[in-house]
Amino acid sequence: PEWCKSAVNGYFSWLIRSFHEHNTVRSYKYSVFKLCDYILAKGINSFDELTINMLKEFLRLGTYATFRGYSTKVANIRRFIVFLEDNNFVTLKNLHLALNAGIAKEVKIVDILSDIEIEAIYKYKEISKTPLEFRNSAMVLTGLRMGLRSSDVINLKLTDIHWKENIISLVQTKTRTAITLPLLADVGNAIYAYIKYARPKVYNEFVFLKHKAPYGKLSNKICNNALYTILPERRSLNRIGFHSLRRTFATSILRRNAGIEAVIDSLGHQDNTTVIKYLSFDEERMTRCSLSLSECNISLGGDL
Repeated sequence: PEWCKSAVNGYFSWLIRSFHEHNTVRSYKYSVFKLCDYILAKGINSFDELTINMLKEFLRLGTYATFRGYSTKVANIRRFIVFLEDNNFVTLKNLHLALNAGIAKEVKIVDILSDIEIEAIYKYKEISKTPLEFRNSAMVLTGLRMGLRSSDVINLKLTDIHWKENIISLVQTKTRTAITLPLLADVGNAIYAYIKYARPKVYNEFVFLKHKAPYGKLSNKICNNALYTILPERRSLNRIGFHSLRRTFATSILRRNAGIEAVIDSLGHQDNTTVIKYLSFDEERMTRCSLSLSECNISLGGDL
């Protein structure tokens, strides 16, 4: 019915305008459509007739393989209910408070490359001979030395590189934030070598292309594959893949005493909330401000 369709379409349009990824919007759609099926089966004629008990009953009807699956559904429905409340599709403004089940946010250990792994990347670059090796080297160095996400690497356009000014200017795929970075010599040389000696001779706006017809833009997983080709031991460690290059880049800035603001600017972030975790890898300055156990009234004697 129209009253349901207008609210749901408005919600999905808002998600897209908020730069949510396609897969994220699709997961929200599944949960919202299920809720709509439920309330229509109840004979409801508007979202304003929704009650807390109805929402709780709807959640109990589902089957979940894990508690995380249940928690995800609750979060998806709660976001939709908040949208209904904010846009006056419902009169009751505390419906979302009934949907507070969840799990603690997962915190991943920040993984960065070791000096030996970084050395291996440069060694791979020096011995590269095939087109795929040139591409792997250029992509991985771009992530390592410029901190670009895999989505930004595969979406990098020829017009984003300003060779005379030695800069790269682009709009980040994830955040839609414009960013300008200096084009470092080793990165510029690697990209130039790829374009000149390895890139397919076809007209395409993207720098990095598939090497088999039809030649076109790469998928994100190719960035992971490039890293794993150079550092195969990382594939079996279940680490974060290409994004570890971005974290290594941020940590290297901190270790050069550039400060947290330089990290924020270089990564294209708006604040320090997602950058502050990199501070934990600045071991040298952490040891300078450490406190002795005696200053904290902690005794070294006795049994544990």
